[in-house]
Amino acid sequence: MLICVVCEGQNPKHVNFHDLCDTCFGVCDRLKHSGSPELKHGIFSFYVMKGLEGTADLNGDGKITMGELQSYLADVVPRQAMKMNRKQEPQLAGDADRILVVR
Repeated sequence: MLICVVCEGQNPKHVNFHDLCDTCFGVCDRLKHSGSPELKHGIFSFYVMKGLEGTADLNGDGKITMGELQSYLADVVPRQAMKMNRKQEPQLAGDADRILVVR
């Protein structure tokens, strides 16, 4: 499986990545990078890593699907960004049932 990380200036809603990869995620291009000294990463990147480590396993079955990661990020990223007076809307594209991690 190949996962694409969308860089600034790209938006998974407007670019067809299906020829390039199976799963794609990133922050919408109209929003700026939101780094955080306390997180030591951008907000989105930090929570992608935390989610893939296990916090996105919303049903506790030991597997993290794209849908679970999407739900997790849609909840935590905007809340953390708001605490920093910023706005972020995580964008993910791919099969919601695709298993990204098995723990």
